[in-house]
Amino acid sequence: MGTHKRLKIPIRLIIMDALGAVLLGVGVAELFADTNLVAASLQFENYAIFMIIFGIAMMLPIVTYMLSGPKKRSVRDIANKGR
Repeated sequence: MGTHKRLKIPIRLIIMDALGAVLLGVGVAELFADTNLVAASLQFENYAIFMIIFGIAMMLPIVTYMLSGPKKRSVRDIANKGR
């Protein structure tokens, strides 16, 4: 078996992903469970849908980083083997 290099994820992406997951969870809870987790002064029309969309948008960078990471690494490994 070959050695596997671990994918090092930057801390800023992990924090963005965690905040996005919280926004997504609160937005889904507000939309479907009719909870009142957000203060009334911060609520506006369709705020739950906005929270869901913004939460997903905050979670996308880590997904793109994880999907593009192995491609970049494999190209470098192939280039280094030829030397």
